Amino acid sequence: MIIDSHLHLPVDCPDFPAKRTALLAELRKNGVDRGIVIADSALESTIGSTSDCADLFRGDPVIKVVAGISPFFSYREQLALCRTLLEHGEIVGLKLFTGHEHFYCTDPVLDPVYDLAAEFSVPVLF
Repeated sequence: MIIDSHLHLPVDCPDFPAKRTALLAELRKNGVDRGIVIADSALESTIGSTSDCADLFRGDPVIKVVAGISPFFSYREQLALCRTLLEHGEIVGLKLFTGHEHFYCTDPVLDPVYDLAAEFSVPVLF
């Protein structure tokens, strides 16, 4: 079994359903059996926010979603959304974009992310 553990939605499709179709076709073409889509931490994104990606792949047997989260964009609302998605098994991890945003993984502001991940036994990706 081949699993691609770092996918993003394609940017060159007109809408999210087309992005889903294109991504799944690309996986099939390349013999990839499963994939993990990493959602953007921005609330609106051409590669898909956490909400977009969770909606797009809800119940999908091939694709699982890791939520992008940022302390800079509606942080409390993002944490609440991630909690709901984790409760329903709609995401499998949390992603902090320390390479793109100006914070360190040791910043205490991120403690709620780590607490949430620990509560649901999911990884935090950097």
